[in-house]
Amino acid sequence: AEIAKMISDKQDEIKKLELDKKSADIAYRQALNKKESGQVKSSIDGIVTEVNMGTENADSTSPLVVIQGSAGLSVTISIGELNLDKIAVGDIVNITSYDTGAMAEAEITSIDMTPVSYTSENWNENPNSSTYSFKAKITEDTEGFSVGNWVGATISEAEENGSLYIPLHYTRELDGKYYVMKSDDNGKLKKQYIKTGKIIYGNEIEIKGGLSNDDTICFPYGKNVKEGVKTRVIDEVKW
Repeated sequence: AEIAKMISDKQDEIKKLELDKKSADIAYRQALNKKESGQVKSSIDGIVTEVNMGTENADSTSPLVVIQGSAGLSVTISIGELNLDKIAVGDIVNITSYDTGAMAEAEITSIDMTPVSYTSENWNENPNSSTYSFKAKITEDTEGFSVGNWVGATISEAEENGSLYIPLHYTRELDGKYYVMKSDDNGKLKKQYIKTGKIIYGNEIEIKGGLSNDDTICFPYGKNVKEGVKTRVIDEVKW
């Protein structure tokens, strides 16, 4: 485990060095262009969104001009191992900027299947499972998003026709698998593992198999909820 962590740390270090090298190469080419022509030309097509007119708050690191690329913005998002099978290239995720509160939809363009190191930057993921990353592209409504912004992402809340959703707290999770306690044909509790899909609104989970609208499930859970216990059907729905 220690060797695997060392390898992962080195891979992260190499990626950072590669990014630093790319940034240095770009800065070098820009400096050459400025020296030859006295002008700095943008390497992308886009819209000028900010011009620094030499205000008192500006410093030597402040850009003179900010150009927003017309091709959209790309974001990198961390995701836990247990949720990795719930996304695919082409899926839509909802992006929210922590800096401005701006919201937009983004399409997943790639998923990196190499685990990344657990750091404070992905603290909300389970440290006992691997963390991965994927990239998504915001192609429209990029106003309010800038390079370097911190963002949050949720799976698109669009529901498929005929999908079955139940409150997330009706389920329990064991070893990465979801289950419910339902009434069997003899009116006794039975543990039923279910195949799940997306989680929407943060509190409803899609059921893809193992449970139907005709089943009766147990809630709330308590110390007496176990397989074989006789069930009692009530009309009131517990939310």
